[in-house]
Amino acid sequence: MAEKIYIIPLTKAVEKACSWRKSKRGVRTVQKFLTRHTKRIVKIGPYLNMHLLQYGRTRAPNKVKVRVEFVEKDKINYAFAELFDAPVITKLEVKKEEPKKDEKKLEEKAKVEEKKKDNVKVEGEKELRVEEKKEVKSKKEAKPKAVKTTKLKNKDI
Repeated sequence: MAEKIYIIPLTKAVEKACSWRKSKRGVRTVQKFLTRHTKRIVKIGPYLNMHLLQYGRTRAPNKVKVRVEFVEKDKINYAFAELFDAPVITKLEVKKEEPKKDEKKLEEKAKVEEKKKDNVKVEGEKELRVEEKKEVKSKKEAKPKAVKTTKLKNKDI
């Protein structure tokens, strides 16, 4: 992987944008500048993005110092741009070992057995099934709704 350092001027491009789009214009300017100079697809890193949007949408920095790494992935050339002072992120690929099919089946059986044990009580040699009873309120026990009554006046009749 090769690296290169660029100092990108943003002043002229940002001045042309309206006040609420200056940072967005700065991000696009960085992408255009790097595609022109590297002839690759540009990916902007999180630290560079945060630096460009640091003061909100309305104010962008005048210039940015950028470190660019050239990466080839799936026969496509990329330029990964990151802020010059940002920490270097190294991507480590860790392969997770998947449990075998037999182990998965054993785990599922264990879960099913635990659920069954929760509902069974053992007394001596007999097994008694314990079922949870849900309380059901009958209609008679339910409180009646308040009825709103209005008094009629002689004028209404």
